[in-house]
Amino acid sequence: MIHVDARQRLLVALENKEEPDRVPSFVEGMMAGFRQAAIQRFEDDILEEDILLVEGDWTLYKFYQFDGVWLHQVPIRYKSLKIQEDVQASLEGEERVDRFGRLHRKNRYGQFKYQSGFLNSMESWERWIDAGYFDVEIDTSWITRWESAYPKMIDQGLVPIPVTTCFEPIREAFSF
Repeated sequence: MIHVDARQRLLVALENKEEPDRVPSFVEGMMAGFRQAAIQRFEDDILEEDILLVEGDWTLYKFYQFDGVWLHQVPIRYKSLKIQEDVQASLEGEERVDRFGRLHRKNRYGQFKYQSGFLNSMESWERWIDAGYFDVEIDTSWITRWESAYPKMIDQGLVPIPVTTCFEPIREAFSF
């Protein structure tokens, strides 16, 4: 069966029962410098039908013919955790643990970069949950905007895949 719709192509590939028309592609995001250079390099090649402005500018993602893009926006606001402050006080000055239980270390440039998960035992994970890991406030205006934007993006051939809400923070809380 031939699939030309980005959403259908992704679903067929995930179901693994038949072959999609081509291997679906996705991108996590584009760094600002890359975006700027790509726009300068390809500004004459970007067609009117490539322009995709829905809750942001997704034109380059469509121009490069990605089927999906990770959506790093969330409809929730996380509440702060007292346990994070307590844990932070017990660490060396070269380390930090963020609200999600991700351990960051200072690199040679003085920047804190993700290194591994801090919640590597059932005990530490349960302490984080008891401290309110999943206590959030819902941003209903975000939901309202994306209820309209999501179908528009899919109709234009780009599937936004929300990962920051739960997948990415939880995955990074544990060491591989």
